[in-house]
This record gives sequence, structure tokens and C-alpha cells, in this order.
Amino acid sequence: MFKQYLILKNTCFMGVLAFFVIAPSFAGQGLTRLKSTLNLEPACIINSKIVTNGSSNQKLGELDFGDQSAGFSSVNTMLTNEFNAIKIHCPVNSRVNVSFNAGQNSANIPSVNQSKANRAMSDGAGHFIAYQIYRDNKSGTVLTPQTQLNFDGGVEQQIKIYAEAYNSSNVVKGQYTDQITVTIAF
Repeated sequence: MFKQYLILKNTCFMGVLAFFVIAPSFAGQGLTRLKSTLNLEPACIINSKIVTNGSSNQKLGELDFGDQSAGFSSVNTMLTNEFNAIKIHCPVNSRVNVSFNAGQNSANIPSVNQSKANRAMSDGAGHFIAYQIYRDNKSGTVLTPQTQLNFDGGVEQQIKIYAEAYNSSNVVKGQYTDQITVTIAF
């Protein structure tokens, strides 16, 4: 029995010795630096999509006047997309400028409607229907090619678009289209 006791005692002593040999020891300390950087490029969230500086070709929605008889006098519509608006959210401290060009057929507005419209839709065969776009409703801001909507970033802005098309009494049946380029500078 004495022999077993010695074996146990030696085993315990070896465990304590192993603890002191394995444990690290610190003789001093030094300081180093880790540099972190992040460069944020200009970008805004437009209709829930991130748009970076120089991006293009994002579809913002449609102005669909529907099916009309050739004898209509005027018809209106609103911008349709998932929000029924152009939603723009740019960073704090950014200045945002929104403008709408004249479309593809503005040089061909029927003369009878030139006083009330800045744009025209074409059937592709030389026939045109005049139309005008407004912010929010017909009483809202007329969005001519010279109009600029300006606001500061940091808060989401919603731009609802109302449109009205005018018959010139000599329209030909067919599908009439136009495309307006919307420039959002930030």
C-alpha cells in the first residue's frame, strides 16, 4: 500500500509541474495599430434599388393612358409602378436634383396642343398625340423639360406623376408611345 501512495503522490506532482511548464509567461507588452477604412461612393435608393453614380436604365414605371376611342378629347393617368411614385432616398448632406427631358417626340407636338403640352407620343408612322406631365395632380407643378425638383437628402421623397393626353382631332388608330429620361443628380 505504501507503494501505491507514492505513485499517486508522484502523479499529482507531475500534474502541477506540467501546469507551470505549459502556462505562458509575459515579460512585457507592445502596442501596434490596425487601420480600418471605408470609402462611400455617391449612391441613392430609388424605388427600393441602390443606384450608384453613373447608373442608368432603371425603369421607373409607366404612364398608361389605356385604350381610347379616336374621338377622345383628353384623358389622364398616373404613374404606375409598385409604389405609384418615384421614391428617392439619398444620403444626409446631399443635394438632389430631379429633371425630366422632353421625350423623343417633343418637336412634333400637334400645333393645336402646343399651348398645353410639352411632349408627344408617336405611332411610328408620323402621327402624334400631345401630352403633359405634372407633379402629383393637374394642379401640381408642370414638369416641363426646364423644371427641376430640388431637395436635400436624408429623408425619402416621393414624386407622384400625373399625365394628361390631348387629341388633335386628326389622330390615326394605333399604339402611341414616348420615352422620357428622368435624371436624378445627387
